[in-house]
Amino acid sequence: NRPLVALFAGRLTNAKGVETILLAARDLRDVRVEIVGDGPELPLMTTLHAQLGAPRNILLLGRMTAGELRKRMLAADVFLLPSDHEGMSNALLEACAAGLAPVVSDCGGNREVISDGENGLLHPYGDPDALHPIWQAVPGTAAEVVVAMARTGSADLTVLAPYRRNRLL
Repeated sequence: NRPLVALFAGRLTNAKGVETILLAARDLRDVRVEIVGDGPELPLMTTLHAQLGAPRNILLLGRMTAGELRKRMLAADVFLLPSDHEGMSNALLEACAAGLAPVVSDCGGNREVISDGENGLLHPYGDPDALHPIWQAVPGTAAEVVVAMARTGSADLTVLAPYRRNRLL
């Protein structure tokens, strides 16, 4: 049984909330977190990672080509987007199209795409404890549904279903 793989992909800026991921995942054993991206907050995230004891389950991977990122997405289970604010996030849509289960902050465009507990999880911005249910996949909870989506790669079916051609025409 391989660990759950959670992926963040985006520009590392203050508004993206990547520190929330680092704080939430620091003590986990059965989850691997991959952070893909570059930006002004990369040095701060690298420092925080070191201050947390450089947990081996959290990987700061830096910038990648589109092809490399696509491979990471196809190998991951969950997409993390703990932003302070978002419009209609291309990264979120791409991750859902790749079948990743979305775990995103309850803000802006994320609310337009994700229905909490149905096709992903919404969580409050900046709260590492709010991410714990996804790691634990407590039976009978929305987190269990999302982890099941992640394991089967069916997030694309639930997130994108309203936008299928036959539903729009």
